[in-house]
Amino acid sequence: MPEMTSVPISQVKHMDLPHRPIWTLSAEDVYQSFGISENGLSEDEAYERLVKFGANELPEPAHRPLWLRFTDQLRHFMALLLWVAGILAFISGTPQLGWAIVRARS
Repeated sequence: MPEMTSVPISQVKHMDLPHRPIWTLSAEDVYQSFGISENGLSEDEAYERLVKFGANELPEPAHRPLWLRFTDQLRHFMALLLWVAGILAFISGTPQLGWAIVRARS
């Protein structure tokens, strides 16, 4: 199987779309612009496009570590106010309220 490479959409030569939003085009215009038929792509054409453009997948989103997400909370005044309120609720002997406040922020 040949190596798959990704090609930016600006470099795609066979797509000759009119300068109109795609949702305003007729189905026939869209088929012609993308070089397909009403029945879709043949297996050979699908494989060629897979090789040329790569798989139709989105990259996995980056996950931020818990400690970074916590420090993000410290940049907003209202978030700081809620953290202080949660800590004061624990100190005052109402842990249920403290947990409710802290969980509302996460």
